[in-house]
Amino acid sequence: MDDVIVYEDEQGIVGIVVKKEFDRPGITFLTPESFNLQLGFHIQETLREVSPHIHEPIKEAHDIPVQEIFYIIKGKIEVEFYGSDDSLVATAVITDGDTVLLCRGHAIRFLEPTKMIEIRQGPYQGRENDKRFIGAKP
Repeated sequence: MDDVIVYEDEQGIVGIVVKKEFDRPGITFLTPESFNLQLGFHIQETLREVSPHIHEPIKEAHDIPVQEIFYIIKGKIEVEFYGSDDSLVATAVITDGDTVLLCRGHAIRFLEPTKMIEIRQGPYQGRENDKRFIGAKP
């Protein structure tokens, strides 16, 4: 089993799953530089220091697609990845210690009691402007 699984449609990446077995030494960024959320993993074998710093603000940002990252602390979910034409591209089961980056449409099914962290960029646009549902299921 691969430790990183990339799901794509004809328009590009729809999701990335990083399994808990991921163990590439150093710093590995798994997303293209153009993504608004950069997913990187650090595995440092030796003591290392990063100098104090502040990231510069992004000057221009218009019509940025919202991406989300889920980290499963404990539990199990099933994720459906949807492509640019709203068609189902793939389904994956995500478990303890796994991370998933959602780049386009998606559905989530909790398969057992789950504790997870969700990260997505803001600002939050309010419930009425937050989502467009695929098909008839709200």
